[in-house]
Amino acid sequence: MRTDRMTPRERWLAVIRRQKPDRTPTDYWGTPETGEKLRLYMGAATLTEALDRLHVDYPVHVHPRYVGPACAPGRDVFGITHRDIDYGTGVYPETTSHPLAGFDTLAEIEAKSCWPDPDWWDYSEIPDAVRGREERMIRGGGYILAPCHNIQPLTPVENIVAMFETAYQEG
Repeated sequence: MRTDRMTPRERWLAVIRRQKPDRTPTDYWGTPETGEKLRLYMGAATLTEALDRLHVDYPVHVHPRYVGPACAPGRDVFGITHRDIDYGTGVYPETTSHPLAGFDTLAEIEAKSCWPDPDWWDYSEIPDAVRGREERMIRGGGYILAPCHNIQPLTPVENIVAMFETAYQEG
């Protein structure tokens, strides 16, 4: 039976600190359909159980609960519109517009746009979401650059180039 010397959290922290972990940390990013197939193949009750059996070092995702004003239909809190696209194996929301489209000046943006307020979220549930998962990395908005990575919708190309240049320069 396999026995790891480090917890998933210790393993990820070692890598971030440029120390040698007991083994390379792993994560899992899959579509709901893929996760369900994996769960069934492993005979697990949940996807988490399947990933634990495979010794995947997945982080725990925590986020506050949104309690702000209702969003317009089809828009998120940032004003980004999405449309569901059927890819044959699943339906996924794809970005269809930028929230600043149509503005020409900073003055227009300041006068007419509405950015979310941090007070629109209830952070009180986060400690309970983390409790009992101390052996895991906690993902709650941070960013880790990986060999295979998803660039968020509407990220300007110059930001992507700057990210990769910085990663190359800083190691």
